[in-house]
Amino acid sequence: MTHRTSTAGRGTDQLSAERTAARQSTTAPTASRLVALEGLRFVAMFHLFVFHRLPVGSDALPGWLGTIRSNGHYSTSIFFILSGFILAYVYTAPDRGLKLKDSDFWSRRFWRIYPIHVIASTAYLPLYLVGTKTYPISDVLTTLIPNLLLVHAWIPDFPKPIFNIVSWSISALVFWYAFFPALARRFSTAPLARILRAMVSAWVLYLIPPILYLLLGLYESEHEMVYNHLLQTNPIIRFPEFIIGVLTGILFLRRRFVFPPWLEPAVILANAAALLSCAFIPWALTHNGLFTPLQALLIAVVAADSGPFTRVFSWKPLQMLGASSLTFYFLNMPLYEYIGRIVSVVTILVAFHPGSVTEVRKLFVEQPYSFEQQVMLYAISAVLTYAAAVAIHYRLFEPVTKRLQKINVFGWTGR
Repeated sequence: MTHRTSTAGRGTDQLSAERTAARQSTTAPTASRLVALEGLRFVAMFHLFVFHRLPVGSDALPGWLGTIRSNGHYSTSIFFILSGFILAYVYTAPDRGLKLKDSDFWSRRFWRIYPIHVIASTAYLPLYLVGTKTYPISDVLTTLIPNLLLVHAWIPDFPKPIFNIVSWSISALVFWYAFFPALARRFSTAPLARILRAMVSAWVLYLIPPILYLLLGLYESEHEMVYNHLLQTNPIIRFPEFIIGVLTGILFLRRRFVFPPWLEPAVILANAAALLSCAFIPWALTHNGLFTPLQALLIAVVAADSGPFTRVFSWKPLQMLGASSLTFYFLNMPLYEYIGRIVSVVTILVAFHPGSVTEVRKLFVEQPYSFEQQVMLYAISAVLTYAAAVAIHYRLFEPVTKRLQKINVFGWTGR
């Protein structure tokens, strides 16, 4: 998916763990440094939301805005790297390996993502059975079951209906979580040279599939869509991003990074230039690895609190929005679908066709929006979707998850 994007916010519980880890280890960087990453995560999430939902084609926007709008995959990669980075910071100790048992880690991740994944995916059932695009019940069940089992990222060109299109990245993350304890033990005590070699190796391996895709002309194959989906969503092909994030987090935890103040704005500008350059470089390269080192460096310099932009990213409202980004990532698609329809109904009743039940039903089912209506409804629905996701995160999801995480559902593994 150049379209997903992509992958991932964590939550307030991680920041709490970060603060605890910082207090317990004299070698750990201060937790306040990671607070800035919440702001960065929100910026990336907003980019993805615009990419998925802006009812304006890239061609209708000025050149550079169209490029930003059509390359949401850049922010997806940032999420995947950031996911590995934060997990390494929270769950590993310098020269000690994993801080908790494997089963405890897996259980925490399960409760963090699976319940809300089920809620977000099944929320589409009414839409697919009686909404805008209806499907036979057999098709709905055929695609819902792999989605609920979180194996759909492994299926090239996954058939419709797609339950919560962004959930493919959760399917990939679950696979990566299985290997995180082994990665943490192997590299948290490894020499610096070995970690750097592993990072370079992961990057080179990540570039091989898109290079083969271009050299072999697979973009002209009759199975082009299958190859595209493999590059975009396959958990093994995208695994190097997570690995590089983990290794960057381990290095950061050892306080290997000392950056001059000018580097942060320079890296941010370099990432902006890289995003704009996606208009001129084959998408397979920009999507799969070309800018991965630059994206990892962006995360490291923001976390290091070494430049002026850190104060912007650490702004309280951005922290709040960033901390709820995982909930928003899961729920923004179904929430937007429902809120958009409610806003449309209210708009018709109040402004366009007062009292017309027929028009309300027509809009709910067929969505005959004009361009101006789409832009207006997008703006209103976007604000309400963000507000609803933040409220759900802090009032429901966060308290319930903290209680559920006390239950170790993987204790039977004995690890």
